[in-house]
Amino acid sequence: MRTRRIAEQAEKLPKTYKFAIFDIIDDKVESDMDKVLLKIENIEKRLESKMDTQFKMLLWTIGVSFTILSILITTLKFIE
Repeated sequence: MRTRRIAEQAEKLPKTYKFAIFDIIDDKVESDMDKVLLKIENIEKRLESKMDTQFKMLLWTIGVSFTILSILITTLKFIE
């Protein structure tokens, strides 16, 4: 495992180097995590937008369907 290997190598270094290296690694990980979180937020926004549009379209379709059904039922009652 890569983490274990890094820890083993770090044990061989003097403390001052260890702390400096781990600070650099922490900064890199934090920077990468910020990028990942930003991408996830962008994906989430796109999905919400898509789902909002699809939901509105579904409600519109259901409304039109019920309107047509009520007109047909009313028409059939008057025909009989």
